[in-house]
Amino acid sequence: SFSQQLHTYGFRRTVPARAGVVEYHHIRYAGEPSRFLAWVRSGGAQAKPAATRGEAEPEEAELLADIMKVHEGIRQIGMIHAEAKLTHSVQMRTILTTLVRRGLLAPESATYVALLPPATPIRLTSPAAPDIGTSQPAPMPTSVDSV
Repeated sequence: SFSQQLHTYGFRRTVPARAGVVEYHHIRYAGEPSRFLAWVRSGGAQAKPAATRGEAEPEEAELLADIMKVHEGIRQIGMIHAEAKLTHSVQMRTILTTLVRRGLLAPESATYVALLPPATPIRLTSPAAPDIGTSQPAPMPTSVDSV
């Protein structure tokens, strides 16, 4: 297409484009606009040879630098996530160990809970009790005899 040909010869689309107008510029031309056509005709805008297409132009170099920054940010987020996951695991084991030591939780139940994947809803054995994590409060006894 015409725009691909322009790109092949080093022309880039001007951003932001005005409504209804598409403009291109050449990154290597710094002369007066009136001399631009003469510069193009004299060979100023040549197609990139296959050997030089791998070289990064200034805009491409900036893009590569931005990609590297994004990559580094993703790596740092991954490290933070791994650290938070480890902290959560240690906290969970501490809580489960404390509950087992106090006799409030059987060791088998602690092992079961520790092996559950994160965000797994836990169903209580009592049919009247809601799932843990729901917003419904547990029913309150109406008299001392029912406790």
